[in-house]
Amino acid sequence: MTIMQQSSRVASATGKTVIFTAWLNGVRPEAMPAVALAEARDCFGSDAVLNVVSSRINPPGRTSLISVAAVLSATSPQADEHVDCATKVRLTGNAMGNMERGALVRAHELFGPDAELRVVASRVEQAPEGPDATHNPYLGEFDIASFPQSAAGTRRCVLTLVDVITGNSIGEMERRARHEGRQFFGPDAELRVTFRDVCTTPERLGTKDRFFSMYVEVEAVLSGPPQFDEQPCTTFRAGEVSGNSMRQMERRVLHRARQFFGPDAKYRVVFRDGVDGVESTPYYIETTDRFYARSVDVEVILGSAAQADEPAGDHVLTLHDTIWGNSQKQLEREALREARRRLTWRLGRGATLQVRFRDGFFGATSDRQASTGRYFAGIVDVYASRGAA
Repeated sequence: MTIMQQSSRVASATGKTVIFTAWLNGVRPEAMPAVALAEARDCFGSDAVLNVVSSRINPPGRTSLISVAAVLSATSPQADEHVDCATKVRLTGNAMGNMERGALVRAHELFGPDAELRVVASRVEQAPEGPDATHNPYLGEFDIASFPQSAAGTRRCVLTLVDVITGNSIGEMERRARHEGRQFFGPDAELRVTFRDVCTTPERLGTKDRFFSMYVEVEAVLSGPPQFDEQPCTTFRAGEVSGNSMRQMERRVLHRARQFFGPDAKYRVVFRDGVDGVESTPYYIETTDRFYARSVDVEVILGSAAQADEPAGDHVLTLHDTIWGNSQKQLEREALREARRRLTWRLGRGATLQVRFRDGFFGATSDRQASTGRYFAGIVDVYASRGAA
């Protein structure tokens, strides 16, 4: 994927672009563009701006693919406020979702990794002829704006629905996606639905619905205790989890964290975005739960006694080898044992060692066959009493 970035002011908001792909068989090649445009019009309605951007015409008996860029004019008021001062990113790719993710990655290089970025407008056309055009047939232009950070105590969470949304129009598909989102987030959540790609329904799905989307994102803004944004937090990696709602998944990962830190700490569950975020359960995961996340973090504010117990002495070693254990105390003992083994020749008589787990690098083990304990610590700092080393 080739990416070029430049800053600019957007002349007008053309709306978000969704790639619609018509799977055609038994249609004359010269009639395929018109048939694809008619299918896209039935899906997106009369207000969408349509443009054929690529085609793959196969011999009779094989399915041909015609791709149409559908520009949906509806934008949120929040997006409209930022559309006049956006960064323009141009790139080629083979799918709308891949191009949007690539554009956001490049925009984060400009705005910083913590900026809250949104695609506020996009345009897609057929890529110029060249050696890369076969693998990356689309040329996309994305207008990306930086939005103000979420207010203290709020957190954005995205649920990705994979291979589950079908319908006879984009409106019907959006209603079904919102229903799935409410099943996960709860009935009171405010949701925003984003389609990446839409196509005519493949025969393998066995449904009478005309249209199908492989990836639909349902976004919600969640609220929680604001002190987690104002106080230093320790991050506990809870690993993978499945469940039939966000609350059920939260309870399961909080149980793991409480077993490690104890009942006196304060906890908040953070679901990641992207490939490690929450999605409809993939077919290869052996569970009857509807939703699944590959990696979930728990932010922890430790009790006052734990916070006051600061290490006394000089930093003498950092262990980058994973330490395993079935409790926090056992992790400390294993880390001390490894530290003494490595520091024997440096320590004086009566030397006292202390260990501290580096925040964000310990959590619950998910690979039970490979691990030798329920918890792990990836980076551990070792301190020795002053003058001992």
